[in-house]
Amino acid sequence: MSDKIPNGNPLKRRKNSVWKNAFLQLIHNPLSCLCLCVVVFFILVIIFADVIVPYEDGIKQIGANRLMAPCAEHVFGCDSMGRDLFSRMVHGSRNSLTMGIGVTIVVMGIGTFLGAMCAYYGGTFDVIVMRLCELMLCIPGVLLALALVAALGPGRNNLLIAISISSIPGVTRQFRALMLNVISNDYIQAAKACGARDAYIILRHVLPNVMAYIMLNTASGVAGMIMQISGLSYIGMGIQHPEPEWGAMLSEARNYLGEAPHLMIIPAVTILIVSLSLNLLGDALRDALDPRLKAD
Repeated sequence: MSDKIPNGNPLKRRKNSVWKNAFLQLIHNPLSCLCLCVVVFFILVIIFADVIVPYEDGIKQIGANRLMAPCAEHVFGCDSMGRDLFSRMVHGSRNSLTMGIGVTIVVMGIGTFLGAMCAYYGGTFDVIVMRLCELMLCIPGVLLALALVAALGPGRNNLLIAISISSIPGVTRQFRALMLNVISNDYIQAAKACGARDAYIILRHVLPNVMAYIMLNTASGVAGMIMQISGLSYIGMGIQHPEPEWGAMLSEARNYLGEAPHLMIIPAVTILIVSLSLNLLGDALRDALDPRLKAD
């Protein structure tokens, strides 16, 4: 009997099918498929916001429409200044979601890199980075971000800088611990003994074994960043009026909760749906990518 594989190297085929198998497992789970659809929907809203509704409709004030309830003309109603709430929700997604995604990518990138360097090389570099992280972790992340925004001043850029600085230490420590477990394995020592370069070992052997946790933390990190950005905007330390942002919209609506509850309910439910979907999607990605959770 021939032992030839008709479609090439089986190792290559297996490597190329990992992400495909994870995706198929993801879409065959009804809950994770629903969460994926929700996330894709909001990404499309971000991309086509100007096509869905012009930005001018979200900042145009019409006094006659003040606190208007949802109707056929204004499906989400109007706020206290007569601005269309649907327009503000659509364009507010660009601020809330893109900021959350952008900050998460920066934090995960820097934190993963520092964690890998500390775990792999150790020594003085590890000691210095870990002591700095422990010093910053003595202060709760939200409180540190709030203090930094207060010192730098409210605004988009200062908000992003403050949240990034306050979030990197925790990610660095977490991934350092994960990568230390991987680096202690015998096959890493064997790769070093064979003369493999450090960059090759980290990229080929270390990072793939923590990729499931990176995906999980990225998805749940976006949800956490959205909540944090919305929370700081709620107290006036983030996006400034009249630019739409979900947390700032909640802050504006709190004075009209009894008179126009839809002004607070719609942004709050949207934040809840997006955050919950991202967290559940992160759990599903972890289950799909972590080889230890797969049946033999």
